[in-house]
Amino acid sequence: LDQVGGALAAQARKALAAGNQAAANDLIGRLAALLPNYGELPSLRAAQTQLRQQSDAALAADLQQGQDALRAGNITGTGDDTALAHFKAALAIDPDNAQAKAGLGQVAAALVVQANAAIDGGDNAQAKQLLDQAAVLAPKSADLLAARSRLGAAPTSAPASADGAADAGMTPAQLSPQQNAKVAELVRRAKAAAAQGEIMAPPGDCAYDLYRSALAINGNDAAARAGLQALPALVSNQFGQAMAGGNLGRAGNLLATLDNLSPGDASLSPLR
Repeated sequence: LDQVGGALAAQARKALAAGNQAAANDLIGRLAALLPNYGELPSLRAAQTQLRQQSDAALAADLQQGQDALRAGNITGTGDDTALAHFKAALAIDPDNAQAKAGLGQVAAALVVQANAAIDGGDNAQAKQLLDQAAVLAPKSADLLAARSRLGAAPTSAPASADGAADAGMTPAQLSPQQNAKVAELVRRAKAAAAQGEIMAPPGDCAYDLYRSALAINGNDAAARAGLQALPALVSNQFGQAMAGGNLGRAGNLLATLDNLSPGDASLSPLR
């Protein structure tokens, strides 16, 4: 046992020296379970505590610097002093950190805002580039999809999305009566699905997918775009109702849906 303990202690020291907190925690925990009175345990635990404190400080710094970069408008780009770089660094320290994930959502939201401004200015190529960046961070964002539909319907625009949604976005003048009727029917079904809580599932028949289908036909349809962008508030209300009714399973599912639809919403952090 002493030989096994020595091997575990040696591996733990290497993990601590490398700053690998997860591996160090695992190895020290195994050593303590095997040989609770092992002589090196106190020093290993002291080093473990020091590493944890350093990691916590680095995490807090990255989160703060990420928010500072957001406020300064330093969203993405080269270098390690952008909001994107800081939030990614925070996730490297703590892959499950809710604040870091929300920070990436805020980066995506900022990119969508910039893309909408580019569309307003007629720079569709820049808008597409910004939306593609946002899609990597928040592919299910309601605001992202709405912006893609705007881009798909914009004059002389390139195709708006890699997956084909909203690429065809025709203007109302180009739509046939049958297409107009199809859009209206899709919006009606989407509203009904949303009212029943079928926001992101079942695939194809949920509110999110039905609004996507409507916007793929007419990227300028105001009802489809408004309904899509209203989904986060609707889900938030349904979440409150589920919590009030003690339905924690449904509340958890709705919170996950909110994370997809509105990943940069800072008000979600306390709910997690």
